[in-house]
This record gives sequence, C-alpha cells and structure tokens, in this order.
Amino acid sequence: MKRLPAGRPALARALLAWAWLALAACTTMAVQACPITDWYAQGVADGRAGHASDRLVRHREACPDTTAVPDERAWLEGRREGLADYCQPHRAVDAGLAGRGYAGVCRDPRYGRLYTAARRVHDSRSRVASIERDIAAKRRDIANGSTSEVRRGFLRRDVLTLESDRNRARSAQSDAEVALDKLRRELGV
Repeated sequence: MKRLPAGRPALARALLAWAWLALAACTTMAVQACPITDWYAQGVADGRAGHASDRLVRHREACPDTTAVPDERAWLEGRREGLADYCQPHRAVDAGLAGRGYAGVCRDPRYGRLYTAARRVHDSRSRVASIERDIAAKRRDIANGSTSEVRRGFLRRDVLTLESDRNRARSAQSDAEVALDKLRRELGV
C-alpha cells in the first residue's frame, strides 16, 4: 500500500472522511432507525419500489447492532404485498419510460417484456435529446465571433454528422415507440 507523503495529515483525514461518507451513503437506513423500524411496512415499501430480496441483506448491514436485527418474516410478507402493487404491467411501462431500473423481481413475464420495450423508448428519446444538445452547442460555437474560420469548418462537418446520427436515432425512437404500442395492444395494457 502506498503511503501518503509526510506533512499531509489534513489530506489523509479528508480522504478517510470521504471514504467513510461514501460507505455510509450505501446504507439503506440510518442506524438509529433500526430498532424502531416496522419491518412489515419496510418490506411493503421495498416491494413497491421493486427492490430485490438482497435489500434485506443491506438492511442487516445498516443495522449492525444484534439487538436491532431485521424481522425477516415480517419484511418478506410486506415485500410480497408491495411487489403485488409494483408488478402491475402498466407500472412496467411507467418505470421503463421514466428510465428507472428493474431488478427482475416480477414473476409475470409481461412486466419484463413491457419494461424492456418502454426502456428502449426512453433510451432512444434520451439519445435524440443528447444529439440535439450537441448540435445546438456546436451551432453556438459556429455563431461565436471568436471562433476561427478553420474551427467553424470542423464544427459544420460535425453538425452534418450529428444531424445524420439524429435522423437514425429518431428512426430508432419511432421504431421503439411503435414496438411498445404494439406490445401494449397485444398484452392488453
């Protein structure tokens, strides 16, 4: 392990503090909440959020005191109830279009199919928006009076390439939207 140079204790303390904060940010709840948590309600909330079953392990890690062990049975029952709400097919479309993740927690295969189709729509829309931001930035640079003529030439070429990319991305977006609509009709969602 590499040692920090002498005379840098403030830097070392700052790095240690940053590492501790980074680890603390990974916990699922505050240690103080562990002994008073309603584990059934926590399970419902975790299920409604679509969390995988390993979430309970992370709760255990957040509650290292042996007197505050999560009630696994209550949490699992609550999570099952929460998942019943989360795993509705129409929610798959909402989650995918919003770009949220999916941990594969729903037994109904329609959820995964709808989520994947909706996520493709989200991703394609994001791609189009990203390209449009790039085009706008390059056009601003072209219009900037301090931009050299040589640089403007490169920027104009970049804009043409990006416009071509945007046309392909718009086509992919349209295909994704049509596929999602078709799947929704097929599955009655």
